[in-house]
Amino acid sequence: GTVLLLHLDWGILALAAGSLLRPLIALPTNVVALCRALRKELNGSKVRFERKPFLDFFFRAAYLGPARAAETLAPQLDNIILIALLRPIDVTIMSLTRKAGDLVVQIVGRLAASSLSGLAHLHSSREKQRYSPTVKRLLRVSLSAAALGLTGVFILNGTFVTLWTRAELFGGQTLTTILCLSAFLKISRIAFSNVLFAAGHSRVTAAASMAETAVQ
Repeated sequence: GTVLLLHLDWGILALAAGSLLRPLIALPTNVVALCRALRKELNGSKVRFERKPFLDFFFRAAYLGPARAAETLAPQLDNIILIALLRPIDVTIMSLTRKAGDLVVQIVGRLAASSLSGLAHLHSSREKQRYSPTVKRLLRVSLSAAALGLTGVFILNGTFVTLWTRAELFGGQTLTTILCLSAFLKISRIAFSNVLFAAGHSRVTAAASMAETAVQ
């Protein structure tokens, strides 16, 4: 949809329209799937509200809101600082140079996130003895994929940037090295945070996320 609108000379509005179309497609699908799942699970039963379990859940999860907000804010702080203190071109250089590394973080980070529900179920089930081997395997795969992907970014990032834009918009190999190390640490943090969250140690991950944002 975005590409079509760009060909129709919508310009920057094509990007905004494309970002609007994607949730309009996904949201109805998710709503229908949720309604069907609830209808199947309830099977005609009535939902009864119980105050004590609700309050217990609310107070246990209350600190997760600020932690998620911190995780969302942290990646944006660099651009905010650059916009405030440096030239606009520096923001463009930074954004383009880190783009490939950010893609690796998102792709590999989804690997650990996608296994979160399965790990939580495994941790609380009768097959709890399988939890530790599964965690070790997940961490090994995540970190290996991160190392492989970021090695490719380290070697080919200059080519990747200049392929789509001009050579002067590439920040250089030193910046790429720092960004690759940062991306590897982010992936490691995501993987370990999801494992801890699945085991019920959400307070630790929440505190770490807020501390990361405060330091940044």
